[in-house]
Amino acid sequence: MSELQFREGQLVAYGANGVCVVDEIKKMKLMPDMAPEMYYILKTIRDDASKVFVPVNNSRLVSRMRDVMNEDQLRSMISTTQIDEMSWNDNRRERADEFHDIIGEGVSGKLLSMVYCLHKRKESLMDAGKKLPVTDSNALKTAERLLEDEISCVMHIEEKDVYDFIRGIIGSR
Repeated sequence: MSELQFREGQLVAYGANGVCVVDEIKKMKLMPDMAPEMYYILKTIRDDASKVFVPVNNSRLVSRMRDVMNEDQLRSMISTTQIDEMSWNDNRRERADEFHDIIGEGVSGKLLSMVYCLHKRKESLMDAGKKLPVTDSNALKTAERLLEDEISCVMHIEEKDVYDFIRGIIGSR
C-alpha cells in the first residue's frame, strides 16, 4: 500500500461537504460483490452523524480532499480576492454549472466572489419585489455554509461572525 496522504484526526476540506475530520482510515467492503479496500472515513464538522467514505486509492476523489487553510492563507485569500469580479450570467444553466464547479472546489476567492454576486442579485430582485430562483438560493446557502465552516474553524470564531470578519479584512485594504 502506498503512503497515506492524510491521517486520522486531521481536519480536511472535502468539496461541497466542507470541513471534515478524518475519523478513521480502514479497510472496508462497502458492497458484497466488491473486494475490501482502504477508505478515509470523514465526519463533517456540522453533523457528527454524517460520514463520507473516500477510497484511498481513488486519486480523483482523494484530490478533492485538501488541508484546511491556516490563518495566514485564509487572510491572504480574502484580502486578495476581487469580490466584485464575478458578473451575473443570465443563462440559468450556464450559471448553475459555474456555481456547481466553484462549490466543488471548496473555499476560495471564487467562492467568495460568487457569494457576493448572489447577494447583489438577491438584493436587486428584492427591490423589484422578486425572489432569487431556488437553484441560485440553494447555491448561495451551500457556498455560505462552506465559508462559515472553514473560516469559523480556522479563526476560532462563531459562524455568525464570519461575514463581519470578512468585511473587516476587505474594508482594511
